[in-house]
Amino acid sequence: TENISNKFSIGDLRDLLIIGGSFFFFTGWIYIYYFYDYFGISLSLVSIDYSTFIVYSFVVMISYYGLPLAGVITLVLSYRLWLKKYVTLMVLVALLLFPGLFVLAKSVANEKAVALRNSPNSMRQISFVFKDDAGFLAYRFNKDSLPGNNLLVQTDLSILKDTDIPGQLYLLGQNSDYFFVLCQPPSTAGIKELPFGSIYFINKNTVLYSKITIASNQHK
Repeated sequence: TENISNKFSIGDLRDLLIIGGSFFFFTGWIYIYYFYDYFGISLSLVSIDYSTFIVYSFVVMISYYGLPLAGVITLVLSYRLWLKKYVTLMVLVALLLFPGLFVLAKSVANEKAVALRNSPNSMRQISFVFKDDAGFLAYRFNKDSLPGNNLLVQTDLSILKDTDIPGQLYLLGQNSDYFFVLCQPPSTAGIKELPFGSIYFINKNTVLYSKITIASNQHK
C-alpha cells in the first residue's frame, strides 16, 4: 500500500505557496527598492501594490540564464521530496538563500537602472503643460521670457517646458502627489561614461495636463 505521508496534501500546497511567495516577495521588494534608490527616490514615495513586487521578482529570477529561478524550484522540490522531514535543515537552507537573493536583487536593480539610462526610449516618454499659477513653468511663459539670471534654473525650466523635443523626459513612477521623471541626455560616441542625468519631482497640483508618448513599434 502507498504510504500516506508521500501523498501531496493541501498542507503541502500551503507550505509551498508560503515558501515560494516569501522568496518572490522578498526578491521583488529588494529589486524595486534599489532600483528607485539608484535614482534617489524613496520606495515609500512610489505607489506600488503588493502584487507588483511578485511580478518584478521575475526580473531577478530569470537573470543570469534563469539560475536563481532554478535554485528556488530546486529548493521547493527538495522540500517536497525529503527536506520536509528535516525542518531544521529546511529553515537553515532558506535563511542562507535570503542573503543571496538580497545581493542578487540589488545587483540586477542597479544593472537595470544603468541599462535604462543607456537606452531610455524603453521607458514611457512624458511631457507636461503647467497651470497658469505655476510660476515660470506656466504655459504663458515661453523660453524667451524665462529668467536669465540663474543658468541652472533657466536650464531646468527649459527642459520641463520644452515639449518640442521627443524623449526628453521619461516617467519613472508616480504617486497621488508627484510624477517622478528622468531627464537623461544621450551618451557621446567614444565616451564610455554616461552624461549626468536629472530626476525631477513634478507636483501634480502644478500640472494642467500631462502627455504620455507611445514609442513606435515599427521594425526596421
